[in-house]
Amino acid sequence: MENKGNFGQATSTAVARERPTLKTIAFMTGLGVTTVSRALKDAPDIGAETKERVRMVARQLGYQPNRAGVRLRTGKTNV
Repeated sequence: MENKGNFGQATSTAVARERPTLKTIAFMTGLGVTTVSRALKDAPDIGAETKERVRMVARQLGYQPNRAGVRLRTGKTNV
């Protein structure tokens, strides 16, 4: 049962499947996490080009907000 050769492949596959986060989008766009968060919320003080760049990367990565995190922040379950 020698599987040592597959460990690296399995690990890199698992990393590639991780759910994208604001931090991931920030890294990919070269922006800060706060800027990414505000861009996704359509904050008026974030430029249109920045918002579009953030949204494009978020779409490409398949980003979806963490519902548990949103519930903790807002205190609402929307049930």
